[in-house]
Amino acid sequence: MSKTITLGTAMLSDTTDEDIASPSLRDLNDKHVEYHDQIPTLTESQYWLGICALCTAAASQSWLIISVFPYSGFMAIELIDGVNEENAGSYAGMLASAFMAGRAMSSVAWGKIADSYGRRFVLIISLTASCFLSVLFGTASSFPLAVFWRFMMGLCNGLFGTSKTCVSELAQGNGGLETKGMSLMMGMWAWSFLFSPALSGVLSEPVKAYPDSAIVQQFHGFLSEYPFILPNLVSVIMCIFALFVVSSFVPETLPPQRKRSPKYIVGDIVRSLCEFFTSHLTSSKRHNKEETDGLMKTENGASIAYGTAQTESNQELESAKATCTAADIPKATIAQIWCNTDTRTHLIVYWLFSFVVVAVDEGFPLFCISQHGGLGLSEVNIGKILSTSGFIFAVCQYSVYNKVVDCVGLTRSVQIGSIVAGPLLMLIPLSVLLNSSTDISGDQDATNGSGSGSRDNELSWSTYLFLSIVLALYRIFSLMFFSSITVLTNRTVSPEQRGTMNGFSMLGGSLTKGLAPTFVGLLVSFCISSGVFAPRVGAFMVFAILSCMGCGVGYTAYKTM
Repeated sequence: MSKTITLGTAMLSDTTDEDIASPSLRDLNDKHVEYHDQIPTLTESQYWLGICALCTAAASQSWLIISVFPYSGFMAIELIDGVNEENAGSYAGMLASAFMAGRAMSSVAWGKIADSYGRRFVLIISLTASCFLSVLFGTASSFPLAVFWRFMMGLCNGLFGTSKTCVSELAQGNGGLETKGMSLMMGMWAWSFLFSPALSGVLSEPVKAYPDSAIVQQFHGFLSEYPFILPNLVSVIMCIFALFVVSSFVPETLPPQRKRSPKYIVGDIVRSLCEFFTSHLTSSKRHNKEETDGLMKTENGASIAYGTAQTESNQELESAKATCTAADIPKATIAQIWCNTDTRTHLIVYWLFSFVVVAVDEGFPLFCISQHGGLGLSEVNIGKILSTSGFIFAVCQYSVYNKVVDCVGLTRSVQIGSIVAGPLLMLIPLSVLLNSSTDISGDQDATNGSGSGSRDNELSWSTYLFLSIVLALYRIFSLMFFSSITVLTNRTVSPEQRGTMNGFSMLGGSLTKGLAPTFVGLLVSFCISSGVFAPRVGAFMVFAILSCMGCGVGYTAYKTM
């Protein structure tokens, strides 16, 4: 195995000597070396300061996404006449998905901007836009306006994909620092899941929640008119702090000779739009003329006979092959990235596993609240399970991940993460059998004196601990997968393509995260409520299917990576 731990080099970890000897990988490695030589060498302390700053930015991003979940339904009730607790779910889903829809539409564009105008530029613009849009969202006077501002918040946010690019480039070829930095940044989601829902719920609608509070009474009029402003003010504070530390401690990792001044961005956008529409208009006119007279003009004005469709198709195929195998690519495009077999394989595996993880995150609460096939728990008890599992996950994930990577390498950790996480899902329905005896509040279960099994909305200590540990282990191995595959995917492209590639990765990830909730909602409804299966059997079927999907991704990773 070839590894390097020295700053300023770019040897690719987890590759054999034979792989390094191959022309394609050797050329890619040379590009990484050349790219890192163009960036000022960082000390290890400078690297960790940059990583901490990126972790702060990732935490603010996580808060933006997660903090809306506790109050989205209540926001719909507040802003839409006739909506109540029973039918607010679909409207709450619109608020939650609007951010991902906006991010899906702009991810590739933000990646290209990062590759042209610099990584810091994207980070600073994203954090600044998030500050203003959070205030506008928190003060929205109608539900369509709230959805619009939430959509714009995602559209104007290229932070997470660019942060992943920066983590790899700040390491400057040091594989050990890169994996540790990526693990820390990805782990920010754990801490956000731990604190965001609880804090956001506490700060929502303070006039109703704390009518006797002196502070609430002092700002009664403002808080009554904007009941959801406080969680969004927390977003503003986090983004401002992240903006300060990113500006202070994250160096620009795009070499100066490759960077274009941001002052040209407006003109570049206008010129690109003009070229886009002009090329399409010219193409349309040429196509119509060729259909009319069967001739096409070359650049020097000579007329040549119109070729057959098969000949033109072959020429296009040869051109595409030449593009895919070109050694030096001046500008990254989605087609060029997709032609890279290694990159395409890594992205597909990443998207598939993202779908499974989001489906589990959405399906677990549905299982918990189900009165017949699930546990029949209240929101409070579900929150206790998620908070405890999040705490275990946040405390353990960094050390577990780094020990596994040190022992087996990045590629094996991807395979282990997906293969182990899948079967763990099969254990979740077993919690139904454990939910008896004493609940975690100290109340005696219905089995005492009645022998009728556990009551609805009760959570026994055994079930509480069992689910907390299972979910924590599942999240630890899931993060192992995501951290490792992010590092590996960054290494499959040349440095000047990293921003665009991560934007493309976020595009696919956003789409899968938008589709997974719909899929798992239909799956839970069919398996538990359709009558095809007994409710308890249906609950096992839900997690059996999700487990098989996770194992399928693991098998795909094992066979293709």
